[in-house]
Amino acid sequence: MKAVSSSSGSESEPMQLFIHMEPPWWLTKWAYAGYVILTMFALLLIRRGYLLKITMQEAVSGELRALNAAKDEFLAKTSHELRTPLIGIIGVAETLKDGGANSPEFIRNRLGMIVSSGKRLSKLVDDILDVTRLKEGKLEIFPKPLELREFVAFTIETFSVMFNQPQERVVNAIPLGSIWVQADESRLEQVLFNLLSNALKYAPMGEVVIDCSVDEESVTVRVCDKGIGVPDAMKASIFEDFAQAHTDSGAGGVGLGLPICRYLLALHGGRIWVEDNPVGQGSCFLFTLPRVCANENGAPASRPARERPAVVQDEEVLSRPGPGAHVLVADDERVCRCVMGDFLADAGYRVSLVRDGGEAIAFMDAHDDVDLICVDVVMPVASGLAVCQHVRERYPLTELPILVMSAKTQMQDIVAGLSVGANDYVAKPVDKGEFLARVTNLLALRSAFQLRKQRDEAQDLARASMRLALHHANTDSLTGLPLRNVVNAYLQDYVADGEHACGALFVDLDRLGKVNASYGHSVGDEILKQTAGRLRDLLKGESHVVRFEGDQFLIALGGMPLAHQQCYSQLVDLAGRCVAALAEPFHVAGNSISIASSLGISLFPFVSQSVEELIRHSSIAMRHAKSRSSTHFLFYEASMEAGGRYAFELESRMREALKNSEFELHYQPQIDIASGGIGGVEALIRWRNPDKGLVPPGQFIPLAEENGFIVEIGRWVLEQACRDYCRWREEGLVVDKVAVNLSAVQFREDGLVELVAKTLRETGMPAENLELEITESATMDNMERTLQVLRQLHGLGCILSIDDFGTGYSSLSYLKQFPVHALKIDQSFVRDVLKDEESRAIIQSIITLAHSLHLHTIAEGIETAEQYAMLAAMGSEEGQGYFFSKPLPEPAFLSYARNFMPQRIRC
Repeated sequence: MKAVSSSSGSESEPMQLFIHMEPPWWLTKWAYAGYVILTMFALLLIRRGYLLKITMQEAVSGELRALNAAKDEFLAKTSHELRTPLIGIIGVAETLKDGGANSPEFIRNRLGMIVSSGKRLSKLVDDILDVTRLKEGKLEIFPKPLELREFVAFTIETFSVMFNQPQERVVNAIPLGSIWVQADESRLEQVLFNLLSNALKYAPMGEVVIDCSVDEESVTVRVCDKGIGVPDAMKASIFEDFAQAHTDSGAGGVGLGLPICRYLLALHGGRIWVEDNPVGQGSCFLFTLPRVCANENGAPASRPARERPAVVQDEEVLSRPGPGAHVLVADDERVCRCVMGDFLADAGYRVSLVRDGGEAIAFMDAHDDVDLICVDVVMPVASGLAVCQHVRERYPLTELPILVMSAKTQMQDIVAGLSVGANDYVAKPVDKGEFLARVTNLLALRSAFQLRKQRDEAQDLARASMRLALHHANTDSLTGLPLRNVVNAYLQDYVADGEHACGALFVDLDRLGKVNASYGHSVGDEILKQTAGRLRDLLKGESHVVRFEGDQFLIALGGMPLAHQQCYSQLVDLAGRCVAALAEPFHVAGNSISIASSLGISLFPFVSQSVEELIRHSSIAMRHAKSRSSTHFLFYEASMEAGGRYAFELESRMREALKNSEFELHYQPQIDIASGGIGGVEALIRWRNPDKGLVPPGQFIPLAEENGFIVEIGRWVLEQACRDYCRWREEGLVVDKVAVNLSAVQFREDGLVELVAKTLRETGMPAENLELEITESATMDNMERTLQVLRQLHGLGCILSIDDFGTGYSSLSYLKQFPVHALKIDQSFVRDVLKDEESRAIIQSIITLAHSLHLHTIAEGIETAEQYAMLAAMGSEEGQGYFFSKPLPEPAFLSYARNFMPQRIRC
């Protein structure tokens, strides 16, 4: 078989093949025919495939050529549009640089050209960026109800200012009334800006009218002009990318404004189209928006939760709030702030964008949650450096960091930014990695400083709380004076100074307890405050005064010469002034109250050798001065401490004495003067100490009253006297009464009446045989309460008598109200009745008063027959004293009573 190729030489015609067949000898002519048919069919398939391949290549080449042509056209338009404002900016700048005409009018004119060119360039870049983001689905909207007429009016005003257009060229023909649409405010403003700019560009002399129509679900807005209109051939494609209705008008543009409107309205669920007006009669662009129904008040039926910030911002970034820190970006170039906003939002930060320094300052004044500021240097209204200065007036470097961004990267520019408070500086155009790294570092440093600040604040608060707590712990809330634990520090400093002597003055107010009982504790508290004030005024910084406890104060005086006589004289002078100052009456609540004071003084290093001894010795000296009515202050002497130690030992062993049954009762008879018989008996407590023997009551009773132990002792005396009396009666000894003394402390106890009633009940003691003796001074503390208690005790059936009558300052008006049975004439009057006319007069007056009030009298301390005879002549009913018998232990008293002969006592 042979194959021959043949071609006509034309490239468009397919190649032809001629095959010469020499069949084998064994093939028949039919086999040969079939072979030829199959071969021809295969050749036809090969030829068709070749033709199809050529056709597809031509089609692809055509599309590529079309795409290349579109690309060339876009590049040509874009480069032309970019080149025009750039030439204007560069050319004008060169003119100014070369020192051309420098008149103010010329400079203003050229600067205006630069601004206009910059705006055109920025608008073109913004449109390209918006189209890209819209096509990639990276732009979200946040619709909310908008009142259409008000929104259009505001948009027209803003457009006229921004694009330097007379406001009267645009007519707001939206009908009056409440027409509400659901739209993203900033994006709807962008749609209207594009349509108005397009209309004014092609209608340079006419006006533009904005009106609307309403149906049930939507609102149709019309933007109509009287310009050159849109050719019919372009009405279907005018909203495609880079489409231009009039390429030969010289108006410029690359055909992105209307496509952006189409994309944005589609996101709102609306559409945009152009009406079929004849060319030359203007154009009318229409678009739809979802309608929001209004309520009866004309307001929208519902409002969305998300509200747009008051400051103009870029919602495409604000619509992507992140969980991270809040970053404010201030840049007048929309492209720059949007790109940086995207960088930050993608990194998880919450972003706010503003367009100039003025908006940045306003935003910072209105918000306190910004964590970082990224600010451009060159901006209108206020520069980035001015923003830095404003922020630094409110926030330190570590609390709110600032990242400055600028194309100026000279060292002097960086130093200028850092000197006004910037934390870092980054060059523009910013690199995403570098930019985010600097943001991260600044925020990390801020967090570290915040943690440190919080820790420092917590420590400062703890220290302040500790100081306050220490102040409260060391300061008396009533007087404002330091407390006793502070005086140790004062005295310790004085003692540590080996070149000077120091002293301590212990001050005690006498009878303040009686003032509290008579006038109330509020009056006593006011006296303590006035006392503190007088001592402060007296000392005037020469020494320290503290409230030691209760009604006691301590004065610490240092810096005295190491000469005993000089120190002694100085302290005598100070003590005298203190006594005089405190002797002045205290005027409280309309009362004039005089209170005496007692002072004890100790000296270091002459008598006391330590701080502890200074305080203790001055306290001992004060107690001795207090026991002497004629002496207001005393210096410590070693002899004072012996008695003090003895009293302390007694006080320490007193409670154990009651448990160990060391107390016992002695009984002293009371003689009926008229009959000479035993009228009664007084129970008197005695302490038989195993080591010290019989302790006189004058030594331990005052201590018991001072520490309150007298209440327990008094309870024991009452119960024991009642038991003894009941036992005597069972044994056949009949005594009219047994008298028990009630101390002033015991009388003030709230449970006294209940205690007496319980004792009578448990011991079986007849109430009419129990006499309770109350001292005159105890009845005067609180007259109303005294009267109440006495009436309750009288109600139990007990005999009541007032002990030591005539020594106190009782009021006779109260005496006539007291349900008492007898007055006991104090022994101090009886002792001098024979030689002192005044004592006789007082005794006679008491007896006469008692008889006039139908009261019984008992004269105490009768030691001689002459005294007994004198008192009998004066009319006293009973007598008591050593003339009859001293107090006797119970066995001795029982023997005395059984062997008593009344005729021996009679006068």
